[in-house]
Formats: sequence, structure tokens, C-alpha cells
Amino acid sequence: MTSFGRSLTRRANGFAPSGASGSVACTMREERRALLRVVGRDGRLEVDNPLSPQRGNQFTIETAGGRTTGSIDAGVSYRHMLRAFADHVTHGTPFPTSGADAVGNMAAIDAIYCAAGLGPRGT
Repeated sequence: MTSFGRSLTRRANGFAPSGASGSVACTMREERRALLRVVGRDGRLEVDNPLSPQRGNQFTIETAGGRTTGSIDAGVSYRHMLRAFADHVTHGTPFPTSGADAVGNMAAIDAIYCAAGLGPRGT
């Protein structure tokens, strides 16, 4: 808890009409670790540090066929964003994400705050 009586962590679960489900957990603690875990009918993918892979990363893929573990030399995240911008300006290449993606992300974040008994941020 913070001095304001608020938790530093949040967890939310979601379900899609297709039957798929997911969860997200986050913290405002000083930990600098991100973990992506995807579990499907035929296997599982886990990626340690998908947000800033230049600081070290590891992935694990598990299926009935076995387990593969490794890391990716992905470079700096900002470099990928800059390259997408330059490709768009120079060649008209569409951006990998859109404003609708950002609006959808903020709607999900607002819903998590509301479920926790807090109002949406910025209001």
C-alpha cells in the first residue's frame, strides 16, 4: 500500500466470446521486469522481458513436440519505432499499430481502474 492507501499492484482477467481468456498484472514497484505468457490448446509461450529486450530476454516455447528456449537479439525498442516512422514517411508503409489500438488500450486500463473502485485516470 502507498501512503495514499492505494495498492501498488493490479490484476485483471478477461474473457472473449470465442472462449479465449487472458489476464494482465502490473505493478508500480521499482521492479523492472515484464513477462508475457500465452497458453493455448497446443502449447505455451513465455517471454521474459518483451518490452525492452535489449536489457536481456529469454523465450520458452513448449508443445507436445518438446521445449525450445532461447533469446532474441532484437535491438533497442526505440529503434523499431523510429524505423516504422521512417518507413511510413518515406514509403507510405502502414504503421504496425493505430490510434484505435491506443484507444482500446486506454479503455481496458480505465475498466481495470473502475473495477478496482477508482475512477478513470485524468478525470
